[in-house]
Amino acid sequence: MLTAQTNLAGRYQIVQAIGSGGFGQTYLAKDLHLPNHPLCVVKQFRPHPDQGATIEKLLELFDKEAKALYNLGNHDCIPRLLAHFNEGSEFYLAQEYIEGHTLTDELASMTKMHESHVINLLKDILEVLTFVHQNNVIHRDIKPSNLIRRKTDAKIVLIDFGAVKEVSRGKAQTGVTSVSIAIGSYGYMPDEQAANKPRYASDIYAVGKIAIQALTGMRPDQMSDDPATGELVWKHHAQVSPQLGAVIDRMVRSHFRDRYADAAEALAALQSLTSEDCNANTSYFAPTVISQPEQSPTQTGLSSNNDAVTVGIPISPNVARTVAAQNFVKPVKTEVVSSAARTVISDSNPTYVVTTKPPSVNSFNWNLWLSLAGIASIGLAGFGAYAWMRDRDFQNAIAEAKSFQGKANYDACLDKLTLIPKDAAQAKEAKSLSISCQSSQAKDKLISAKGLAKDGKYQEAIAIANPISAETPSHAEAQTEVSKWSDSLLVKATDLYSKEGKLEQAVEMAQKIPAQTSAGKKAADLIPKWQSAWTNSEANYKEATAASKKEDWKKVVSASKQVADTPYWTQKVAPLRKQAEDKIALLNAPAPPVSAPPVSQSPVYTAPDPVYREPVYTAPDPVYREPVYTSPDPVYREPEPAPAPAYIPPPQPASDCNARHC
Repeated sequence: MLTAQTNLAGRYQIVQAIGSGGFGQTYLAKDLHLPNHPLCVVKQFRPHPDQGATIEKLLELFDKEAKALYNLGNHDCIPRLLAHFNEGSEFYLAQEYIEGHTLTDELASMTKMHESHVINLLKDILEVLTFVHQNNVIHRDIKPSNLIRRKTDAKIVLIDFGAVKEVSRGKAQTGVTSVSIAIGSYGYMPDEQAANKPRYASDIYAVGKIAIQALTGMRPDQMSDDPATGELVWKHHAQVSPQLGAVIDRMVRSHFRDRYADAAEALAALQSLTSEDCNANTSYFAPTVISQPEQSPTQTGLSSNNDAVTVGIPISPNVARTVAAQNFVKPVKTEVVSSAARTVISDSNPTYVVTTKPPSVNSFNWNLWLSLAGIASIGLAGFGAYAWMRDRDFQNAIAEAKSFQGKANYDACLDKLTLIPKDAAQAKEAKSLSISCQSSQAKDKLISAKGLAKDGKYQEAIAIANPISAETPSHAEAQTEVSKWSDSLLVKATDLYSKEGKLEQAVEMAQKIPAQTSAGKKAADLIPKWQSAWTNSEANYKEATAASKKEDWKKVVSASKQVADTPYWTQKVAPLRKQAEDKIALLNAPAPPVSAPPVSQSPVYTAPDPVYREPVYTAPDPVYREPVYTSPDPVYREPEPAPAPAYIPPPQPASDCNARHC
């Protein structure tokens, strides 16, 4: 943590720490490079060690805040970015300092805001949010502490863009998101944002919750929803016109498709309300004129022109119209100037101002005083008529409330009784009747809630029993049951997360646990841990899978050890880890000893010893075979030629032979 007088980048001198969040620390600092050293805000990026997300992802979010401020900072109601830098291993951004107070202070300082004040507040917020949405940015963390009413002009300034999400119009409607870290604030964050799928309508939901908080004086954790529809039930806690109530109802619908698509559409719906709609429940005033001819500005708080100024006396609308019609005093639009403020008085808020010229010294204007006396008498008569009509209306409200009570329509009974103020003569009777209605209603609700809890529907049972008023006899029993049911609901949510791996359903269920119970406090602590552990486990599982494909077995083991120690993640990563450990064991196994190769020698033939085996003759079994005659193929032989005749010499006569040899 930085200390006072620390100098950053040779320019920003730390004055004091002013806040901290999930991703860093915020400081008030002086800008030493500008004349008079004006104040600015310096944000230091310092994620909590239990955040779970990777440093790269958190740096991406931090850079997005700087980019958003740079792109949006030219709007008058968004702080300007002054610098974005790093010093050593730390990252910082400097932005414009807005002097004023947060909306949290305003909501805490009054029980309920008047409807006209809430309308102006909504317009201020939606105008700047329209600019944000038109630049394709979802803020994602709209809450009273991020809305500052600037001291110089009382305008609402939107701060803290550390959770922004930049989208295209197409992606915003489909819910596609590249950020896997659930960001937002409990009570102002709708279901789709808790599921990491924010839309423009998610910001509208947060603005609507702020409006309900202003009208009812109730914190988000004190609000309840209808178990049948899932929609918020709040109007019976507020004095609000049907027109404004309908606009706010649409802003806080449980499903984003039923809300206004973006801030521009919500602003258009709000601006479409006519002045008659907005002033349907406002008081009317008849004029009583008091002349102050001799008083000084310090005594009256007004200008010193000795103008006559009216004092408003509330009367009924009919009397107000009658008085105005008689032209006793015509409604005018003028200004009452004081040393402290400038108030515009118009036809829509008919407080009347009658101005006269300063009387001259030693003169007396009888006509003026007679006129004033007449107007005063009319005002007193109007006040009397108003008191009579007011008393009659309250009596009628009591009678109608009793009728509703007899029909077991307790909501209508209580709505009627809220019309009776504490200073009315019927206030005591109304209070007693209200407690009676609440007690009967609480008894019925508790019976219904117990039936649901018996069937294991703890969430629905809590939604019915938790809002039971502390003024009813059933309150103590209801809170005991709610605490018991909350413990069971937390067990179910924990099982969904750890055993079944259903993070979104687990978070949604845990968020329904009342904050005042011990289980609710545990849930508030567990939800961010679940989300961080899930993001970390998911990233490491992907890393182990990728390393397995690359056969980087050591990285597989290292990444698999970083997943959450829950049955779901342990079972999911077990095959990868076992494969890697087996491969590593195989690689690390000792190699078998290598012996010297044998010396080559000429083969030596060794004749085997002769073994005499006596022959064994086995006569074959005689087999008779049928003789088969096969005629020989005919062979052609060429006939031999006739032999040549032999020469036989003729025989010699015997005498000749004998004579020769004789």
